Amino acid sequence: MSCCGDKRKRTYYDPYANTGLQGSSETRSAPEPPKPVYFMYYGETALTAKGVISGKVYRFEGTGSVVEVNANDATFMTGIPNIRRVRGN
Repeated sequence: MSCCGDKRKRTYYDPYANTGLQGSSETRSAPEPPKPVYFMYYGETALTAKGVISGKVYRFEGTGSVVEVNANDATFMTGIPNIRRVRGN
């Protein structure tokens, strides 16, 4: 009888095979959370907006109100009338 000569081992991927990565000394640091973005409201009344990404509710009490906004919601907030991003933060 003839043998396959380890061809079967080379043909099939074994997901449980030791890859050598378990003992790796390389450490990965956690990604930094996005920095908050600030927006100022220029309207005459109060305004409430809900972030489409975070789901957080943002409340602007009146003209000149500055609110800290999750960076993930910043793009959405720029589309709301009478709200502008405060630069320099």
